[in-house]
Amino acid sequence: MNHFPGADHAGDTMVAGAPVGDVVREGDGAGLVLPPLPPLPPGRTYQAWAIVGDAAPVSLGLVAPGARVALARGAEADVLAIASEPAGGSAQPTTAPVFSAELA
Repeated sequence: MNHFPGADHAGDTMVAGAPVGDVVREGDGAGLVLPPLPPLPPGRTYQAWAIVGDAAPVSLGLVAPGARVALARGAEADVLAIASEPAGGSAQPTTAPVFSAELA
């Protein structure tokens, strides 16, 4: 199931079709570390999402442009993703992710 409008899939560790960042695994947990995210146009913010199976994405909060990103999860997320969303965030993703990593 595709939870991100305009995305073909939310899978490999990619930004604009090129691999970036590191997926780190330890025991049953995993996380991802990204380089600083580029600035967004006014009125947009980055928002991190966790996805479990076919369930709706769950917001992990907002991410500031330029911030170094480290997202962690236990056994409760199959995919971690970051999307550009309206300022203040959204209840569900409104765009394709700019970054996603399959952790399952």
